[in-house]
Amino acid sequence: NNQNLTPLEQLLGENLLKDSNTCEKVSTTSFLDKKKQKIFLYFSAHWCPPCRGFTPLLSAAYEGYKNKFGDDSETVILFVSRDNDEDAFTRYHKEMSFPAILFNSERSSKLMEKFEIRGIPSLVEIDSNGDAVERNPRVDFRSLIDAHGADAFPLTEERLVELKKEYEKLKLQKLRELYSGKIPFISASNGNEDIEDDIKVSLRELIDGNDSVGILLGDGDALDGSYSATKSIFDNLPSTTKVLSFPVVYLGWSLYDSNSDHSKVSNLFEYSLSDLSKEV
Repeated sequence: NNQNLTPLEQLLGENLLKDSNTCEKVSTTSFLDKKKQKIFLYFSAHWCPPCRGFTPLLSAAYEGYKNKFGDDSETVILFVSRDNDEDAFTRYHKEMSFPAILFNSERSSKLMEKFEIRGIPSLVEIDSNGDAVERNPRVDFRSLIDAHGADAFPLTEERLVELKKEYEKLKLQKLRELYSGKIPFISASNGNEDIEDDIKVSLRELIDGNDSVGILLGDGDALDGSYSATKSIFDNLPSTTKVLSFPVVYLGWSLYDSNSDHSKVSNLFEYSLSDLSKEV
């Protein structure tokens, strides 16, 4: 009788799958019993490439958060499967460090509709009544977890404010390190036998010694002709404009694919920084 069920039991089912490796189930009510608990539904599926990319990040972040705070952790993530069958759901859930609602395509479809999920992967916070928690502005939890990992938790408003302050402070610090040369750009020898070692220069030196400086964010795809085209354009600037010197710095961003190599592309340009830390 649904009248005897709590709002969360009606929404998620009476039991949750705590671990697909052991098939351990747990009562929804007993598992979601904390008054200040933050509940997030994670809509995902193994057939979805972006999901397969984000799920390991989310699982590792959540595991790190739980290991750090244990019983004091206040945030719970529940996997809502959009897989095509129960076998796919089980295999996929085994990769996760958080529980799941039992596989039920009809229930997951209703949840997608209720919370207006337009694409996956997607995280949505719900309250004890099973309603969505509105945040203004809406938070991009995927980017947050990708950038901060376990430190993003417990995903509260207070933590988001703290992260923003920490990010602004770190951003300023890294820009200063780039400017001062603590994080240097490399001026490659480019086959010049008279230069034994790469020359390191600061952003300040580049700015002071040239009319302008270009920053090119690259993906290491040497087959992409736009890199050589860009080099040609900037090499010819002195003859086509009043700009006398306009060096381009290649910054190695995320790789395009497994065959990509920042070093192959960075060699096209006079200056580069291919080994970027996540902070930079």
